[in-house]
Amino acid sequence: MNNIEEKRNAMRMNVRCEIYCKLLGTEELHKALCITLSGSGISFISEQAFEIDTVVEVSILSETVSTPIARFLIIIARCHAIENGNFDIGARIQLPDQTD
Repeated sequence: MNNIEEKRNAMRMNVRCEIYCKLLGTEELHKALCITLSGSGISFISEQAFEIDTVVEVSILSETVSTPIARFLIIIARCHAIENGNFDIGARIQLPDQTD
């Protein structure tokens, strides 16, 4: 049986921090809760659904600094509706040297 857990090569960290997402080429920010983060992927809960294979810019902000701690692109791999109208989303981090 092949499931998502078996396909992961990078250890995931539980982070539970606020992130901001925006579709590439737009200015509309969507606040979300990052659940896990690894060197190759991210999972988060959002009120906004994103389509599979969509490229999204993610920013992790600091409460004490006005510039983002981290900013990177992700490619949505899954998006499932959950309770309260939110969405459980998983994505691959697009590293600068990767091309699709």
